[in-house]
Amino acid sequence: MKKQIVWRNKFSVAIIATLISCVGHGVVQAQSTTITVQIGPPVIDVCPNILGVQAIVPGGMIIDGSGDCVTPAPPVTDVCLNIAGNQETIPAGYYQDSGGNCIPQPTPPVDVCPNLYGVQSVVPSSLIVDSGGNCIAPPLDECPNIDGPQSAVPPGLIKVSDICFTPEPVVPPTSGTTPPTTTSTPSGGATTGPDYKNVPPALDPLIEPLVTAVPESVKQFAKSVSPDVSRTIPYYIYGVLAAGALAMLVQALREMFAASAILILYKREKNIAEQKNNFIALASHYLRTPLTLMRNGLDTIVALKELDPSQLKSIRSALTAMDNDIKEILADLDNNTALKDINGPPRNDVKQSSVLRSWFFWGPVLASLVLTWASNFLLGVVADVDLGTANLLFQVIVVVAASIVFYSALRNLHIRQSQLAYQQKLLDHERTIDDARNDFISRSTNVLQKGLGDIYNTRHLLKDAPSASFFDEGYIRFNNILEKFLLLGSIQANNIKEVERINMKEIIHTVLSKYDKKIAEKNVTIVNNVDDSIFIKQNRALFEFAMSSVIDNAIKFNQDGGTVMIATNRSTKQMSVTISDTGVGIPKDKLAQLFKPFSRAESALQFNYEGLGFSLFLDKIIADYMGGAIMATSAKDKGTNITVRTDIAHAR
Repeated sequence: MKKQIVWRNKFSVAIIATLISCVGHGVVQAQSTTITVQIGPPVIDVCPNILGVQAIVPGGMIIDGSGDCVTPAPPVTDVCLNIAGNQETIPAGYYQDSGGNCIPQPTPPVDVCPNLYGVQSVVPSSLIVDSGGNCIAPPLDECPNIDGPQSAVPPGLIKVSDICFTPEPVVPPTSGTTPPTTTSTPSGGATTGPDYKNVPPALDPLIEPLVTAVPESVKQFAKSVSPDVSRTIPYYIYGVLAAGALAMLVQALREMFAASAILILYKREKNIAEQKNNFIALASHYLRTPLTLMRNGLDTIVALKELDPSQLKSIRSALTAMDNDIKEILADLDNNTALKDINGPPRNDVKQSSVLRSWFFWGPVLASLVLTWASNFLLGVVADVDLGTANLLFQVIVVVAASIVFYSALRNLHIRQSQLAYQQKLLDHERTIDDARNDFISRSTNVLQKGLGDIYNTRHLLKDAPSASFFDEGYIRFNNILEKFLLLGSIQANNIKEVERINMKEIIHTVLSKYDKKIAEKNVTIVNNVDDSIFIKQNRALFEFAMSSVIDNAIKFNQDGGTVMIATNRSTKQMSVTISDTGVGIPKDKLAQLFKPFSRAESALQFNYEGLGFSLFLDKIIADYMGGAIMATSAKDKGTNITVRTDIAHAR
């Protein structure tokens, strides 16, 4: 009973206290209607490690043990289910199958990055494997100043220059207020100089004269630029400058490639000049030398009184007539003004300019530095704005970039036109040499036919003279030259059409038998691996001529005790025969001249062996005429390989 009374008393007291509180509140409110008191907890920065005040933890972040807001690390994914422990990446020497197991790499290795070029046996260190099995770069961190990778700027923050922070609230100006001044009064009462933004305080005295020198109109213009524009436009400036620098880099590379192209043209012009010199030297030597031999042979016969001079009158007359005709041909060749203009490149080499030494590259770089400094000084110092530039400056840079592109286009057009003109000049030189060769061959053929015909009719007078061998040597040389010129004329006139079925090994044996003496003199070993079951369909005389000249060269230019190997290779419709020697070889830069008329691998001014430089040219003409081909590979001091390809004659 006593407990109930106590409880009831407490309840009554509570009711009475509540009533008194309500009455008191009404009295206070009635007496003070102009003052509002709002009581609440103070704002607390829950993320002290982020610039600005964070009332709440940004989305996607947590508070770590130190009280900082961080992005939680993603859960560790085990990429190798079959290996103990957590494997965050595929171990070296392993690959991952479709079931998620890591298996040692086989030989050849499995490509663990099918989206990358080549075979990747392991995932590159800078990449990760996505859910589709492709190797990709990890996602970018939008906020490097915040722990953990931020795939996006957290809500409530902004990003400027790779820094994420809480923006300051914009406080509207109150009428009647006075803008802050740039000067301050320290405790000692002395007034300090201006405090420039974006400049270390120690440099303020050095910057002040530059700011003072800026015209007032420029200052007002700089100050009129809004802070948003000042912070945004520099990135556009850098973009335009980067485009200009890229254009100049491309131009520098084009200049380098143009220099390489010119170098190739120089080498080609040098080869053309060598062809001309070889042609003139060989033509003169191989027409004058037989004449000298024949004339000296007649003088020797007379000196030894083997025949009376009167008996040689008709031969001397024919020889003199041929000598005069040859002198006229060679004189016209020496006086050919078009050939005289072919003198080789203006210099021996062309230095390729480095991209890093080109103003096409460094010009935009230096310009970007100057413009960046000027914009930062004008807006960041004079206008007292954090790092910016102006629309007018942006327009100027666009004009500069357009000028760069326009200049590059004109420059490239000039380079291209120069190259085309150079190429046309070289084509004209080659055409000039070809015309001179054809004219020389045509005129020499007529002179030799007439002269040797006249001499042939009186040559029997020398049969009783022992010293006639000198004369005969010159006559034989002339006759060999004439046979080659006549053969070329017959092929060009399409007068040779007879073909027959020929055994390849038989024709090689026939050719080798002609050179038994030379083979023995040089102690050359012949390895004949020609398949005796191969038959070809060719003109026997033409094919034998081609094989003879190739084998003759293999013996002539081989070293003493060397080896000549002859081998065949066949397909369904064609076969090829390759003649390889172990001789002096041919320099790589001379191979292009090998199948041209009146050309030699060595200088034509060095007559260290006989040869008009005409046989391989005829071989190529014959191969083309008969539907085949001839090719050469060689290296200096490593021998030469000549391959002749022709059609196979199938069994009847």
